[in-house]
Amino acid sequence: MQEFQVLNAGYSAEYGRAAGGVVNTVTRGGTNAVHGSAYWFFRNRTLNARDRYAAFNPPEWRHQAGGSIGGPIIKDKLFYFGNFEYTNRNFPIASSIFQRGVIENGLFTGCGAPASAAQCQAIQSILPPYFGLVPRSQEQHLAFAKIDWRPTDRHTLSASFNFLRFVSPNGIQSGASLTNGAAIGNNGLTGC
Repeated sequence: MQEFQVLNAGYSAEYGRAAGGVVNTVTRGGTNAVHGSAYWFFRNRTLNARDRYAAFNPPEWRHQAGGSIGGPIIKDKLFYFGNFEYTNRNFPIASSIFQRGVIENGLFTGCGAPASAAQCQAIQSILPPYFGLVPRSQEQHLAFAKIDWRPTDRHTLSASFNFLRFVSPNGIQSGASLTNGAAIGNNGLTGC
């Protein structure tokens, strides 16, 4: 991104019928000199605070790296710019269910008449997967390419290409910890 603008009210007609905020961005382009950049971001649980609802800090790590390059194809007329980013993340969900008087400390507390011993044993065998860490990961590839042609000093024609590949098993639920059972019962593969 070369520049951005955030608008929160009083939009002009060019932004359409936006009801919320508007973020207007301008992507980078090539110049007469070759320029590039590279970056890497690393995060793990030793650098993170424990989530306020989790009893422990889950083993999380993230590697995010990328780079960009831009320059001239024909000096003062035709330019290229490209960017690529890769993210690999492991961030399990701390899962539990808590409902006072029904499920406490990982056990169904409603056992007793009229439920039979077999019914109580069946519910107790279903609950354990809902307590502990549910594996979750993310792998993402982003690519952007752009060509700018300046036939005159007052006109520019741009063509761009965007690519996204995102896969995240158990990635629908994004919280660090869940106490409603949704880490298993309401989760799944996120991807595009």
